[in-house]
Amino acid sequence: MTEIKLNYERKGYFHSQSVLSARDVTDIRHFITNKFNESGKDLSDFQHLINKYKIFHDIFSEKIDRDLKEINDQKEIYFLNVIKIQKNAAVGSKFNWHQDSGGNKGKKYFTNKENFYCKMGIYLQDNSAVHGGGIDLVPYSHLIFIDKKLNILKKFFFKIYTSIRIRFFNNRFKIKKGDAVFFHNKLFHKTSNIKKNKDVEEYLKINNNINLYVLICNKSLIKEIFKFNNLEFDEEIFKKENAFELKQKGNNLPKFILSDYITQLIFKSLSD
Repeated sequence: MTEIKLNYERKGYFHSQSVLSARDVTDIRHFITNKFNESGKDLSDFQHLINKYKIFHDIFSEKIDRDLKEINDQKEIYFLNVIKIQKNAAVGSKFNWHQDSGGNKGKKYFTNKENFYCKMGIYLQDNSAVHGGGIDLVPYSHLIFIDKKLNILKKFFFKIYTSIRIRFFNNRFKIKKGDAVFFHNKLFHKTSNIKKNKDVEEYLKINNNINLYVLICNKSLIKEIFKFNNLEFDEEIFKKENAFELKQKGNNLPKFILSDYITQLIFKSLSD
């Protein structure tokens, strides 16, 4: 097991630094700032966005490929057909701690170590204590939900640990612009707070906080979801009808974007 994979499985996240160049960050920020108020389809349908705008196609660098290959330890990966674009997300609102796959519905999928399901965040600014711009994480907080070996005492310990971290510690993750963070969907997290005052409001009018989030899974998870939903998994038909290949020069990790049907099936299966 590689150090990256071990780090991800233990802590519930992996921090990949400088996946985007300063030029890439500037170009993407400019594009999103200008397009954000247009039709929602362009900024929510991942497949449509990738096909239409080369700038998003180029986000997935060789560095992201290498990291995903080590974290996932699979021959290919699948993106759900949704991309979340946050612009000044924490302004005027309070973001609470949460998991992306809360409740018990998806528990049977996450205790199977062959299954992979994570969120990747790409951050287009530093995570500042004043202006925000990133994410807060509680390391190890996913283990209570996925580790079958934990006894009652250890589960109680992790509950206390998570509660103390959330209440009394600074959990703001040190992110620089152009960084990416891969984190488990059972990991407790939230959008980093922004201090509320006139100076910050004026600053954010000029310097928007912009983050991109995509969801990633592997074939093992998809096949198990098919099984639990009494659906037959035919790989040839699946790839022909429900998986659009994302082809890139120089990147040797096969990547696919799932259809709306499979995306919704996964959401329905993993969330209460």
